[in-house]
Amino acid sequence: MSPPIDNTKYFCNIYPGPTTEIPKELSCLIKSLETMLEMPIWLLVQNGDNLLSSIGFDVFRGFQNAADEIEEGKPACLLIDSPGGDADFAYRISRLFQRRASPFTVLVPLYAKSAATLIVLGGSNIILGRDAELGPLDVQLYDINLEDYDSALNAVQSLERLNAFALTAFDQFMRLLLVRLPKKTDSLLPLALNYATSMVRPLMEKIDTIDITKKSRELKVAEEYAIRLMRKNYSF
Repeated sequence: MSPPIDNTKYFCNIYPGPTTEIPKELSCLIKSLETMLEMPIWLLVQNGDNLLSSIGFDVFRGFQNAADEIEEGKPACLLIDSPGGDADFAYRISRLFQRRASPFTVLVPLYAKSAATLIVLGGSNIILGRDAELGPLDVQLYDINLEDYDSALNAVQSLERLNAFALTAFDQFMRLLLVRLPKKTDSLLPLALNYATSMVRPLMEKIDTIDITKKSRELKVAEEYAIRLMRKNYSF
């Protein structure tokens, strides 16, 4: 006898709404994975260009509204395919599952970057596909000049590279002076400092220190979130 045909239809909980059916191939695959892992699988699959294409308040609220469906003390899995978004809400989503599911398993078939990586770090079990990608916790902030989101790491690491360049330029020029000029180190130091400063000053003057401070703080917050999420599963 041939196996019975499953005509059950599945729909998105949050977006685009109860009238949008999940593709049959995907729903069948998820059901097979649930049987294999012996736990329910939640989906965080994001693409396109809309309010729910990245992790934010609306996505968190969607999970929060359905939190009662995560059985207390029972295993649950979150499948993630996401470019990331807001670290604050990513942390809240991960903690929401940590508080209820035991164990909390995270499954990444292909792609979980930025804030999505933060969610992954909260999992007590992490399953990665062969070609799965995680990313640095590079908080995405809206840049009014670019009219798009940009990584806070870009600005912060630019400052770090300028600092490294200045130190390298100072060292190299100082060594050159010591070889070519028969003078004491104390008398050569001002020349080397002036050389390095003159090269870096035009670039440093273009830096918005308030913006850099804000982005550094956001990156530090993301780092602290990661430590809090991982502390539940690791001793450090």
